[in-house]
Amino acid sequence: MPRLPTPLRAVHALFLAALLGGLAPSAVAAPLAVTAEEEALLRAREIVVRPLASRSEGGVRVFAVVDIHAGRAAVWGALLDFPGRLKSNTAVKSVEHYRPSTPTDQWVRWEVSKFGFSIGYHNHYALDVAAGRLSHELDTTKENDLAGSRGVYDLLPSPAGADWTRLAYECESNFGQAMPEFVQRWMSTGATRDFMADMAARAEALQ
Repeated sequence: MPRLPTPLRAVHALFLAALLGGLAPSAVAAPLAVTAEEEALLRAREIVVRPLASRSEGGVRVFAVVDIHAGRAAVWGALLDFPGRLKSNTAVKSVEHYRPSTPTDQWVRWEVSKFGFSIGYHNHYALDVAAGRLSHELDTTKENDLAGSRGVYDLLPSPAGADWTRLAYECESNFGQAMPEFVQRWMSTGATRDFMADMAARAEALQ
């Protein structure tokens, strides 16, 4: 399958990483707070997606949150079921653990294909189950078609009730160059919303 020239590959990589929800979020000390308006949307079972100012030139940054009618164990199950994304996202062509997993770390290689092009990259996932946090960043010791990136998910109590979990997600990616405005708009709305909806559906199915 053909590969894009490097400048164009970065733009396509942004689309594909967004489809996976694996777009390199930058880790934060604590999850962002939601506004009163966003809280009302969450109570109506809507998904909140908020574009954020990037921390560096050419970056794309977004915050998303959803209330899931499932306990934390089920949400963890959905988050860590990386092969499950093969079923829900046709862009994902292969998912491979390329190093043995431990209780706190997993290493996953992704191969995704969209628009006739193929992109591969390696993510290192760090789990802190007690704190309810999953973070990831690109494994730069491996060959990747994406530039460096990192991300964080937080599993939080939900005001909806004891049998609900709030999943917050902040992500940022920077490919070292300015991204077209239409790409940034798409990245910060539809792709992230679709990923969070899929995560909620798969977690609730595990409940």
